[in-house]
Amino acid sequence: MKIKLFFLFIVSFLIFLPTASAEVPLKAAFIREHQLWMLEGNKEQQLTKGRYIYSPKWSYDGRFIAYLDGDKNGENTHLFVYDTKQQSSYQPYETIETTGFDCPLFSF
Repeated sequence: MKIKLFFLFIVSFLIFLPTASAEVPLKAAFIREHQLWMLEGNKEQQLTKGRYIYSPKWSYDGRFIAYLDGDKNGENTHLFVYDTKQQSSYQPYETIETTGFDCPLFSF
């Protein structure tokens, strides 16, 4: 009798066990014709216009997209960050000077 009650308890527990379902819509950043786009679910949104964008990278929490904005030759490149909550881009650093930077790997 005790085994039957125990078995009935286990079966009823498994039947009425609450299940959690967290469907998170697909979120992706991509480049199309050198512009930054974001895909969220089935909706595409263009985030930049009239720029030359490359190398988008998501932040670990999924809020920010960092990307490089420059020219076709890779000169005059600047780092920008797109905030998906504020829906705007900003430049975290005005400029980072690297011209004439010479750092040998080994000095003898």
